[in-house]
Amino acid sequence: DGSTVSGTQAVSVSATDNTGVTRLELYVDTNLVAQSSAPSATFSLNTLTYADGAHTLKASAYDAAGNVGAKSILVTVQNSTSADSTAPIATITSPVNGAILTSPPQKIYVKGTDNVGVKKLELYIDGKLFGTSTSASTVFSWSTLKVVKGQHTLQAYAYDAAGNVGTSALITVVK
Repeated sequence: DGSTVSGTQAVSVSATDNTGVTRLELYVDTNLVAQSSAPSATFSLNTLTYADGAHTLKASAYDAAGNVGAKSILVTVQNSTSADSTAPIATITSPVNGAILTSPPQKIYVKGTDNVGVKKLELYIDGKLFGTSTSASTVFSWSTLKVVKGQHTLQAYAYDAAGNVGTSALITVVK
């Protein structure tokens, strides 16, 4: 009672009765997860199928006359080792730094990678938010017809579900 468990956990259950035990059952919370016709058994419980937090393990034993005895304990499932603290990596794969923009529209290829998963990409042109995507890889189309001649900066941001943010290198392009 009160144990913290993770991964695959062995759960040993035994019961005695003056007329003999005919069945053992193991419940997690209210769900039957294993049973045996022996008076003692060791069940293998995969805790990865349960959310981290408190859970009740209950063993029920039945005798030939239909009597039942039960015992419950509280355990804490703790499978996650730590919160995601790794920032994603944002990359502008095209155009390259120093590129001269050609005929519009200009395609800007942005990619995000993360150890868990990218939730959102953003593209900033000259420091202003230009576009957003919920894909880990996307192509933004920039109509440069009315863009002032000269240098312009591009930067991408990648976000993961834990709120970590990664930024790309600053890319300077010329129109």
